[in-house]
Amino acid sequence: MPPAWQLGLTLRTGCVYKFAERHLFSGEEHYFIVVNHSPLSDGLLFVVCTSNIDGARRLCSSQPKTLVEVLPGEYRELTLHTAINCNRLFAITLNEFTERYTREEVRECEQLPTKILARIIEAIQLSDQLSEEEKSLV
Repeated sequence: MPPAWQLGLTLRTGCVYKFAERHLFSGEEHYFIVVNHSPLSDGLLFVVCTSNIDGARRLCSSQPKTLVEVLPGEYRELTLHTAINCNRLFAITLNEFTERYTREEVRECEQLPTKILARIIEAIQLSDQLSEEEKSLV
């Protein structure tokens, strides 16, 4: 099955992918979680995971409920204490993501547990840094 078809069959809210994103300060790969409910029609909205807990806490200090922390053991892919800043979403068009997936620049990971996904979605809805339009896609 061609990679683009495989992606179309599996892409949904809560999917996790590991890849490097040029909009981050680091050129290293990070885990990205799909948070919007219609990625095949709306494009993809991601939150990014970081192991820089202190930095993420500083970024979310004015709204601590918008920071989701995941401890080792909660999700098999994340072996370190991880933070997710839910005040920032990364948008990637479906075409761009499919091209990167086809070039094997993206690694598909295990689906995120629903309990963690629910915490992320709740934190996104609490953010005063995201637009109502962004929130409505989640």
